[in-house]
Amino acid sequence: MPKYLKGDRVRYTAPEYFKKEALIDGVKVFTSEVTGRPIYYIIWNEDEERFKYGIHEKNLELVKRKDPDWRL
Repeated sequence: MPKYLKGDRVRYTAPEYFKKEALIDGVKVFTSEVTGRPIYYIIWNEDEERFKYGIHEKNLELVKRKDPDWRL
């Protein structure tokens, strides 16, 4: 089960883009062969397009959950 959902704001914690924030745009792979956890597609805050590489769940930390849509 993915830890993050589409629209959640996360912070990247690995050295390449350290402390850079992004929005989750979807799940690329539900189970990584390396970690056994999902890999996510993200959109960096200053970009409009989806980052073409997947980001491992272990390299992300939650900043803010997407607000729920309460409309029926």
